[in-house]
Amino acid sequence: PLDTRAEYSADGRFLAVVEEGALRVLDAVSGAVLLDQPRPQVQALSLSPRGSFLLTWERSQQEGSDVGNLQIWRVAPAELVCHYAQKALGEKALWPAVRWSADEAIAFRLVTNEVHFFDGQAPTQQAKHKLRIEGVLQCALAPGGPPYRLATFVPEKKGAPATVRLWQYPDFGEGRFLATKTFYKASEVQLMWAPNGTALLIHTH
Repeated sequence: PLDTRAEYSADGRFLAVVEEGALRVLDAVSGAVLLDQPRPQVQALSLSPRGSFLLTWERSQQEGSDVGNLQIWRVAPAELVCHYAQKALGEKALWPAVRWSADEAIAFRLVTNEVHFFDGQAPTQQAKHKLRIEGVLQCALAPGGPPYRLATFVPEKKGAPATVRLWQYPDFGEGRFLATKTFYKASEVQLMWAPNGTALLIHTH
């Protein structure tokens, strides 16, 4: 099982945790409770890079509810900002299901054959930009600020090799990728950007 029910923010300022009675975000220094929601059924959580938002996933949405089970909460003031329907949590490499740039200016989410991009400070159900790639399985955003660069991975299928491509957001026109590389015998990948975003290490399996 994934150990995804407690997490510190990248700078160590906040702690998000699912406790017996509630989902909470605490100030890690003072212990002050910033967010307190009666949602002990949350199975996975993740804080955005600066701790502004909390992403949660529950096993299923409540019957009759039009609120999706993948939810984005603003930490302070505590409020539900956006939600989506996502049946399965998926593999560890695919969590968090919504990811932000380091400055939280943009966020993205993988859906079938597309990567959807949003305003990182005001995520919505409707994507601001879309990158369509048939069979895309993973996407990794480079660290740092603009220009934002990302890597996408399509696994090997029916004899066609796997493909990794580099893109610059939001220039997603036909054939507008910055670089492309194909790999045989590759159904899984780890995409590891250098800390300054100038290089990408690709580890296929």
